[in-house]
Amino acid sequence: MEFITWEHPLVRGTFDLVQSQELGNTCVAVLRNKSVKPGTVLVETFYRINCTAPKALQSSRYLPTTFVRILIDEAGQNLAEKVNFDVIDQQLKDLPKGTVKQLLQNQRNPLEKTIRLSEKLAHESLSSVITQATHAMNTELNEEVRRLVSLQKHNSNIRNEEIQFIRDKNSELQTCLQESTIYLDSVRVIFTA
Repeated sequence: MEFITWEHPLVRGTFDLVQSQELGNTCVAVLRNKSVKPGTVLVETFYRINCTAPKALQSSRYLPTTFVRILIDEAGQNLAEKVNFDVIDQQLKDLPKGTVKQLLQNQRNPLEKTIRLSEKLAHESLSSVITQATHAMNTELNEEVRRLVSLQKHNSNIRNEEIQFIRDKNSELQTCLQESTIYLDSVRVIFTA
């Protein structure tokens, strides 16, 4: 135990196993709130944005682990910005297992459509997140290139290879960020009563 750290392969493997399993990534609950019409079905999905880039590029500086939350009602509207996660989470109650199974069987087709719609909305959000990350990365690295070019005029120890390294890093990072993917991380189906 003394030799196990957060970076130990056993610990990292355990985290990867827990994150990649499907067990525990779905939930069904009931919401009792007078402001929501009884019988309404809400689907809350969380999508994880994943940028696969070599560690040396440090892509997490510009695009850290990011989740996109989508909360869709029966009309197909995304209520994620209007309804706070913590507020709704405190109002949810568990349902008996038998009731959950029956409700899901009755609502299977509408739920599948809603999840497909949430995936479309998440992909739209992905482009704006990538744009922001790319802008932050370009701003930082272009400033670094300008700084090195300015220093090079006064200091002959600054080599052209150093400047080219930053430019190459910028180009590689831009490609990696543009190839970022999004995948469904978890789903919560909320029935109102």
